Amino acid sequence: MTKYLPLLTTVALLLSLANPSQSQGAVQTDQLNLNSLLTVPDGSASEALEHFRKVLIAFNETRYASREEQRVDYEKIVRFSIEVADKALSKNPDEEEKRVAYGMKFRGLSSLAQLDETKKGELLEYAKTISTMEELGPLADVAKALPLDLEMGELIQSRDFLKDTVAYRNKLVDFVQKNSNPVAASLLVDFLNFLDFFGPEKEVYALIQESGQIFLPLLLETQDSRMKDAVNDAVQKAEFYESLFKKNFELQGINLQGEKFELQSLQGKVVLVDFWATWCGPCLAELPNLKKIYAKYKDNGFEIVGYSVDHDVAALKSFVENEKTPWISLSLVLSVEAGLEDFSETYRVSGIPTLFLLDKEGKLVSTRVRSENLEKQLATLFETE
Repeated sequence: MTKYLPLLTTVALLLSLANPSQSQGAVQTDQLNLNSLLTVPDGSASEALEHFRKVLIAFNETRYASREEQRVDYEKIVRFSIEVADKALSKNPDEEEKRVAYGMKFRGLSSLAQLDETKKGELLEYAKTISTMEELGPLADVAKALPLDLEMGELIQSRDFLKDTVAYRNKLVDFVQKNSNPVAASLLVDFLNFLDFFGPEKEVYALIQESGQIFLPLLLETQDSRMKDAVNDAVQKAEFYESLFKKNFELQGINLQGEKFELQSLQGKVVLVDFWATWCGPCLAELPNLKKIYAKYKDNGFEIVGYSVDHDVAALKSFVENEKTPWISLSLVLSVEAGLEDFSETYRVSGIPTLFLLDKEGKLVSTRVRSENLEKQLATLFETE
């Protein structure tokens, strides 16, 4: 399948990477005259697929003046991918070309369903059709798993999240028992990650641990150690976070003035501990919101402790000074140099920003306190809703 692997990669990556919802916008350059390219050439399946590859590359290399312009062209590309796939399939394709065309149409319909909810039914019907085509290999497995994958996303709207997720888990286990393949196994890992991200804090950690123990025996037949490792990691993380909610949060470090700081000194205050860095885009995006919330609640007894994982202490000091950051700033480097514990390791910080909101007794309240959710939590803690 080496001949068309680059095309499959292009379809999968460019249609996702070029998605306007993920794009930051760009400086306008010569705009793509897309309409002149959206005609499937007469000829073989190979020529149709090659034309689509060139269209995708041209689209990906175009920088748009606005997200709206990009969104319009993106939707045209998605619809065109379906048209090209149908045309290629009607041109007596060989087995390689057939697999690529079916995959292209499936990816196109998936993208279209994200743009337009009413297209989900069409996607599911197509998935049902190709799920029985064993010659498509992993694509058939993906299509077969699609209904469960979409149903997982719908759990977000559930009124009884824990009850409904247990019912879904039972369906998931049944599916994996009947479909022992890497795609089905990956759903188990996706489910645990889904619980961790969307489930109610505290209560969800027991469910993750229970689910992990159910899933591990199902993975024995897959011979994929990565899946088993991912499940074990999710279970261990759940055990760890569950334990954090049961004890006082501990933290100490060296601030930018070279002084030792102890979290216990803030006893009686609501505290946000923020693991961050000056090079972290999402961290910097949170900064204006944190400043606004700090100014609003500091007189109520709210404090922020920033724990920077920057390696360049001079750059950190310059940034904090220029930004006039009003809260406590600790440095991992200065702390470790002073022989103190690396609390980014203690609290298993694998990505930043990572935030911990503590109540006045020093107990963990929440780790989901980015953006507007932080203010909601503080309003509850200070009873000022």
